[in-house]
Formats: sequence, C-alpha cells, structure tokens
Amino acid sequence: MSAPSWSGSQWESSSYIAVSGNRVLVGRHHVGDREGTTRYAHASMSVGGRVVELADYWWTDSTMESNSYSKAAEYEVMVGRTHVGDENGGTRYQYARVVG
Repeated sequence: MSAPSWSGSQWESSSYIAVSGNRVLVGRHHVGDREGTTRYAHASMSVGGRVVELADYWWTDSTMESNSYSKAAEYEVMVGRTHVGDENGGTRYQYARVVG
C-alpha cells in the first residue's frame, strides 16, 4: 500500500469523497458533531508490487447515519462516502471490485 494521502477538511453535514485512479479509502478522521469536520485518507493498494486495479464502482442506498453499517463484499473495497445532515441524515458508501 502506498503512503496515505489525506483529503482536505469538510463539514460532516455535507461531506463527500469518491476517490479514483485505483485508490481506496483507508481512514477517516472526524472531530465534533454534524458541525464538525471530516477528512479522509486514501491510498493505492498493491499485491506483489503491482498496483491493484478497480472496476464496477457502485453506491449503496442511503441509510440513517446513527444506525449505519456498511461492509465491503468479498473482493471489494470502499472508495467513497457521502453524508448529508445530522445523525438522522443519510449516508451512502461507494465500493469497487478488485479486478487485478
């Protein structure tokens, strides 16, 4: 895995990230409540020295943040997240399939 890069800070109540270029989300840092800030860490993944390629990007349905749970399926990685509002607002996650 490459060294992570961090996104800039954004308000959690309207946060959005969708990484590209075969990068995956590897961390999230949040301070405060809905008025607080969130930033995301992303990196490229490699296996045997070769950077992993991703395909078939897709978003989950929206779920209430205070009751959210999301997990990548086999051979998938998380590449995006968006949230609107407070803890009762909607959160969606984006995944991609590892293809090479």
